[in-house]
Amino acid sequence: MKRIALAAPALLLMSVACSLGCRSGFESGVTPIGDPGRTTQVTTGDTWIRSKVEIRNVRGQRRQDQRLDVQFELYNAWHNPMSLRYSVTWFDARGMLISTSDVYKEAEILGEQSLLVNVTGPNDRATNWQVDLQPLAER
Repeated sequence: MKRIALAAPALLLMSVACSLGCRSGFESGVTPIGDPGRTTQVTTGDTWIRSKVEIRNVRGQRRQDQRLDVQFELYNAWHNPMSLRYSVTWFDARGMLISTSDVYKEAEILGEQSLLVNVTGPNDRATNWQVDLQPLAER
């Protein structure tokens, strides 16, 4: 009975990720945490970048201090290199905002290549997150 309860969120997460154009691959021993609907959400006012970047291979686990470690790939589905900046916003299990970052990290992703991103929640209440992507240069 317990295995079914743990498998359901993983299956739901993968179906949500696929509906968003993402490819998620969970490895054994890594459990998705929190609301799957937020786990791979990309938000940006720029529709062009949203059509070119996919979030893939989302993984999450709790550290000893109970903060959430999340790892994912930003995949540039376009054939040209892309300069972008990204930021992660954290939410609790009820969807309440915990932390938003004013600091964006800059990245260059070659065409049809991925960038591995590792982020850690600000405290043990952070269970959900979303990525904000913005272009760095004119297209």
